[in-house]
Amino acid sequence: MGTYSCPHLDELPKALKTYNVLLGYYVTCIAEKPPFQRLADDAYCRICYETNGKLHACLQCAFFGCLKSVDGNENHMKGHALKYKHYFAINLNHGAIFCFQCDDYKYNDKFEDSLTEFEIEARRLKITQAYISWKPNKVERTLVNGKIVKISDVSHFGLRGILNIGNSCYISCVVQVLMHTPVLIDFFLSDKHVCNLTDCCLLCELFMVFLEFYSGQSTPFDPASRFFPALQRFCRNSPGIEQQDCYELFQEILAGLHVNCPNNEDMMCGCMIRQMFYGIAQSCKECQRCHDSSSLPLDCFMDILLDVDRKDDCLVNVLNRKYLEPQLLSDYKCSNCEKTDTTYVHQRIKKLPNVVCFRMNCFLLQADRNVSRSRSRTMQKKSTAFAFEEFLNMSPYLSSESTNSSDRESACAAASAPYETIYQLFAVISHKGNLEGGHYVTYIRHRADNWYECDDRFVYKRSFEEVVGCDPFLLFYQNYPSINK
Repeated sequence: MGTYSCPHLDELPKALKTYNVLLGYYVTCIAEKPPFQRLADDAYCRICYETNGKLHACLQCAFFGCLKSVDGNENHMKGHALKYKHYFAINLNHGAIFCFQCDDYKYNDKFEDSLTEFEIEARRLKITQAYISWKPNKVERTLVNGKIVKISDVSHFGLRGILNIGNSCYISCVVQVLMHTPVLIDFFLSDKHVCNLTDCCLLCELFMVFLEFYSGQSTPFDPASRFFPALQRFCRNSPGIEQQDCYELFQEILAGLHVNCPNNEDMMCGCMIRQMFYGIAQSCKECQRCHDSSSLPLDCFMDILLDVDRKDDCLVNVLNRKYLEPQLLSDYKCSNCEKTDTTYVHQRIKKLPNVVCFRMNCFLLQADRNVSRSRSRTMQKKSTAFAFEEFLNMSPYLSSESTNSSDRESACAAASAPYETIYQLFAVISHKGNLEGGHYVTYIRHRADNWYECDDRFVYKRSFEEVVGCDPFLLFYQNYPSINK
């Protein structure tokens, strides 16, 4: 047994044989004829008949049970385990083994090797596109032994400026954010992207940029040779021709990445990009006079728009106003009592993404002072300088029906537990100038608590106090447990 083997698993000699049977029929489905229909699709909890409750199968009998809590008490799978002393179960989604004596998922070399073999066979049959991690054999371990170098927290590895080829600072800022997004670093540098496309793939192009940034070179990166031409296929405007909104580019890049993701059928799909960057908002409206209320359609979002009222504002106060204070629907007539200006909207978040992007409303309509007694208004840029925190707890803004996802393969952090709703700031995009023109710079968190300002080809060391002193346009936070997993 392996170093991290569960001691209780050693007491079950036939566990591996049963595990392989369950893998073949319920997890990878390679034992099926034809092998494209998972028996797990028809599996259900033997107590509540739930099919979507994180189903597990007992390794010691034919029982199937869910891990959903029952009235705040133990779940059905755990109840079976304690009653019959059948302490081991396999997760039918990804094959992990749960030990109810250890109260945790346990990993074992023999079981992991078996799972890898089944997954490889499933990929050969094109049943699944699951990522297969590299497990070095004895020869490979000998080759890499002694040549692995641990990168220190003060290393500049991964820090590079980006050449400005003319009005391209808005592109450089978005690229810098993507290059320092922890969940993307883990994804691309673990070689998890497997591409079967014959046409241009933006995921492949971004993967090549990651390789450039993390190659050990420190000279400014030139995006014109390959990355810009790829962007032209997914962006409405040609990159670098004129100054553009970096947020619009961020939207277009995520849309392009989503198009190239497997299993990208719709806006609510479970592809990698949707899990990382897209959340689900849930709102309801209520008339304060007759108390008639109704839920609004769920809305998929990739950013949260915020209005900063004053310089002494802070991010928590802004979020409290948005989600904890009902907003009046002006000129709206209640369909029940037919009264106007009595209906309010309550906003909540049903599902949090792994990465939360906050976008500041930088625009302000002001009366034109040059025109006497005129109702003419002009759009102006306002200051967005305010206090934004390094750590943020998003739990107060979740709806009571928030999705709780703790599966091994999930990239979302939508659970109700406070620790799982803590987010940490890792990047800030700031705009200097006015609506007619200006310049974008990015502040990124690099390894531990080191902050740097990326201004095109130049990279400067900055303190966190200097970062907080800027006028933010976009704030990027990642789920804290995901960063420190």
